[in-house]
Amino acid sequence: MVKVGQDAKFTVDAFPDDVFDGKVVEIRMSPVIFQNVVTYNTLINVDNSSLKLKPGMTANTSILVAKVEHALRIPNSALRYTPSEMLQSEADKKALTERKFAKKSSSHIWILDSRQLNQVAVKLGIGDDNFTEVLEGDVKEGQEVVIGETIPKSDAKTSQKVPWGRSRF
Repeated sequence: MVKVGQDAKFTVDAFPDDVFDGKVVEIRMSPVIFQNVVTYNTLINVDNSSLKLKPGMTANTSILVAKVEHALRIPNSALRYTPSEMLQSEADKKALTERKFAKKSSSHIWILDSRQLNQVAVKLGIGDDNFTEVLEGDVKEGQEVVIGETIPKSDAKTSQKVPWGRSRF
């Protein structure tokens, strides 16, 4: 959640290579609703001694709302990955079906260990557009986390198992 005093960085279209730094000084409490999206105008104090910034300019803003150092993180694509049916064992298929109908959802990722695909339950922390922190789970730094599959063109029409797209952490 955005709070007064947090650091903000932004760019404007007129100067796309310039990054401006500021601090949140006010969050207006009257919401603006557009296409069912609720936003709150926020004022950011910034040094404008160069006079580059003008009223009415559109800004692309990032506000740091949480930060964790030395965290184990995984790519968000690993959270969306589900192996194709030809790569799943019967136990994997059953677990995936049960998870779809479970009331309490938990997050799972897939780890490649000795060319074996293993499903691992994880508890997640904070994240951004690219990565999410892992708080708990049987995953360690250096393991290969599966983020996708690759089908070589020559094997695209066969039913052989395919190599995995993966990311090392």
